[in-house]
Amino acid sequence: MKENKNVQTEFCDSKFSYSEIEKSPRLSLFIREIKKIKDFRNLKILDYGCGNCFFSSYLKNILRCKNVYGTDIFEEEIEKISKEKGIKFIPLKNLNNHKFDLIILGEVIEHIVDLDEFIINIKRSLSKKSIAIISTPNLGSWFNRILIVLGMVPLYYQYSSKFVSIGHSRLSRLTNTNCNYGHIRLFTFNALREFLELYKFKVIKYYGTSVVSNRLIKPFDKTISQIFPKIAHQLVFVVENE
Repeated sequence: MKENKNVQTEFCDSKFSYSEIEKSPRLSLFIREIKKIKDFRNLKILDYGCGNCFFSSYLKNILRCKNVYGTDIFEEEIEKISKEKGIKFIPLKNLNNHKFDLIILGEVIEHIVDLDEFIINIKRSLSKKSIAIISTPNLGSWFNRILIVLGMVPLYYQYSSKFVSIGHSRLSRLTNTNCNYGHIRLFTFNALREFLELYKFKVIKYYGTSVVSNRLIKPFDKTISQIFPKIAHQLVFVVENE
């Protein structure tokens, strides 16, 4: 039985290069969407759940965005990292003292306990008509639908924080995804759209992205993500604060 590692240490210490960001289907999509926003270099941007600040640093150093901020639950560790990389760090308790033009929520909402309070605070932190880019694993992905029909545990879900592989079959390993999730809840496409619209976010665009690295199913997964985004492995929503 596979035991969980120290998620905090793994999250804060993980290393990424700028080339890896550009190769990532999800992060490269984020970049394309940010570049579409008028005068994006002068936006006040918050990378919520910034981790080791690899994406924040990309925005600052490669895209030349002038006002990049980061925040994260691991405040002591991330504040040190953000200072080293020239990213302005904001403690979570101080977020409501700021208004942002763009908030990035990359693989965050599935970890939140009280999601209603969370999304209310995000809304307060966004200027009117400002943008949020949200990504999250898709409970209703094509692969998860197969697993559930076969009576297996879907990807991105775990029963134990210590033994993370409980219920995950060998079939799940075909995707080469990490079982070290720490997820509280998972969304289907319709559930996420309905949730955001209830809190007066206008869905401007949505995408599906592939996370599969297995050579056997990667081409198929990529095609499915492009043609049928609602059943892709990952969902990406671009929303406007109404």
